[in-house]
Amino acid sequence: MLRILSYRSLVLAVAVAVAPFALQAQAATTCADGTTSAATGRGACSGHGGVAKKTAKASKSVSKSAKTDKAEAKAGLDVLAAKRRLGALLLQFPISFKSTEENREYLSRLAGRFSEYPLVVEIRHSSWDDPAVLGSFARMGIGFCNIDQPLLGKALAPSQIALGRVGYVRLHGRNYQQWFEHDRPHDRYNYLYSLPELE
Repeated sequence: MLRILSYRSLVLAVAVAVAPFALQAQAATTCADGTTSAATGRGACSGHGGVAKKTAKASKSVSKSAKTDKAEAKAGLDVLAAKRRLGALLLQFPISFKSTEENREYLSRLAGRFSEYPLVVEIRHSSWDDPAVLGSFARMGIGFCNIDQPLLGKALAPSQIALGRVGYVRLHGRNYQQWFEHDRPHDRYNYLYSLPELE
């Protein structure tokens, strides 16, 4: 079971473009000895194995198109992996990416292309909430990204699923008023969780 123990461990994700990936600061940094630290940055793991691991978020060209140059993508990941800094490769898909045979096959091919890295998939449509599908993720060694998001339409409800080598949680917020109608794209994430929501 995955639980967020303290709101103090949450940080805003800061994305920095590193073609073809975006590196994101994690809410809790995973250290080499398996402990987690609420801190991020250079000193996050001092006294805990010394190595802070980061998540590489696959760009849209990787997670939405099979045409991305595999060698170019792996070159960037290999730099992080060689320094023991790669915690996970996040494959993120929009709510329009439904559990169809074609999409499940595509995800399987994508997982095969990057099988040497710890993979986590973020899917948002409720059609993926199927024990058989989740079992196939486990057999492929793909971790599941548990998300909290506004429950609109066919959105996947919050979960506590642990698959693969990495347990992963993303808190998108519950800003129902600005989820689809906002002045700036990041306005949809303008949400502060209360302590009871995090327990």
